[in-house]
Amino acid sequence: LYKTSHNKVTKQDYLFVVLASIISSCGFALNSETVVIGSMLISPVLKPLINLAISLLRGHDSTLYLSLEQLVKMIGLVILIGGILAWIFYKFFPTLRQTFDIALKDEDNKNASAQAKTILGRVGSLIQTDKGLPTTEFWFIVLIAIAGGVLLARTHCTDDADITTAIIGTGISTSVLPPIIAGAMLFAMGSEHSIPKFMNGLLLSMINILAIFVSYMATLYLSRDT
Repeated sequence: LYKTSHNKVTKQDYLFVVLASIISSCGFALNSETVVIGSMLISPVLKPLINLAISLLRGHDSTLYLSLEQLVKMIGLVILIGGILAWIFYKFFPTLRQTFDIALKDEDNKNASAQAKTILGRVGSLIQTDKGLPTTEFWFIVLIAIAGGVLLARTHCTDDADITTAIIGTGISTSVLPPIIAGAMLFAMGSEHSIPKFMNGLLLSMINILAIFVSYMATLYLSRDT
C-alpha cells in the first residue's frame, strides 16, 4: 500500500505535459472535442497529485513538498503553453481570434457559439450568478471526480494492477488539463471576457483536483487494513 515508485514524476512527464497542452490547444483551435480528449490520454498531471496524497498519508514531508511543487509546476506549465500557443495562433490565424471573440461577446448566438463550442464548453460558469449558488453541472462534476479518486485509490491497493490505466481513465473523465488550456487561450485574447473565462477554467480544474485528492486519500485511508 502507498507505493510511489511507479508514479515517480520524471522529465518525460513534463515533456508529456507540453505535448498534451499542444494537442489540447490544437483541439480548441479546430473546435474538435475528439482532439481535446486525445490530449487527456497522455496528460500526467494526476501523477504528482497521487504522490502528494500518499506522502501526506505516510507523513513524508520531503516528498510531500516535492509533489506539491511538481503539481504547481505542471499547472503553471500548462497555463504558459496555452497562452503562448494562443498568441501564435492568433498572430498567424486572425480568423480564429475573431471567431472566439464573437462567440465570447454573444454566447447566445447559436451560430457563433457553435464555431467555438469546444472551448466555451470548458470555461462555463459553475456558479449561478443571480443566486450565487453552484449549478447542477457543478455537482455532477464533483461526483465524477470523487468516483475517479476512488478508482485510482482502489487500483493502487492492488499489487498486480496497472495504475497508469486508471490515471488515464480518470484524466479523461475528470478533465483537469483542457479547462486550464481553454482559459489560458481565451486569456491571451486580452478581451473584457478573458479573465472571467480563465478563472472559470482554472476553477473547474481545481474542483476536479480537490475532489480527486480528497476521495483518493479517504479511500486509501479506509483501505489500509484490507
